[in-house]
Amino acid sequence: MSPSENSILTNFLLPPAPLPAIISLRQFTELFPRAYQSNPHVKVLYQELQHQRVIDIDDVKRGIATEVKRGEKQRRQISRTRRKLNQEHVAGIGGQEALIEAEVRISLQQVIFQRLLFLPLTRVIAIW
Repeated sequence: MSPSENSILTNFLLPPAPLPAIISLRQFTELFPRAYQSNPHVKVLYQELQHQRVIDIDDVKRGIATEVKRGEKQRRQISRTRRKLNQEHVAGIGGQEALIEAEVRISLQQVIFQRLLFLPLTRVIAIW
């Protein structure tokens, strides 16, 4: 069975672990020059980074849910269009022209979907 849109987006866009599993406070502190490593603001900065990361992850999760709903709506529209075209074709009402027009419309919808899918990546990259 092929993966769902939700699982693809979730696996690609969401980090696999919380920040402390990736970098500990000690490791984070060691990134600063020695003169600043004992500064209490380093811990506050680390906590703020954790908090911002959680907010960003929640935003991405909401974006994924919205995109999945949009994709389902597009699939329903495509199915309706194809059924309508098949009915027109069977009825002999410009079936070939209508079929070509529908395929162009479907291709355009797919291109738009792909562009919308990758639009928020600049925001998501900041999480990593």
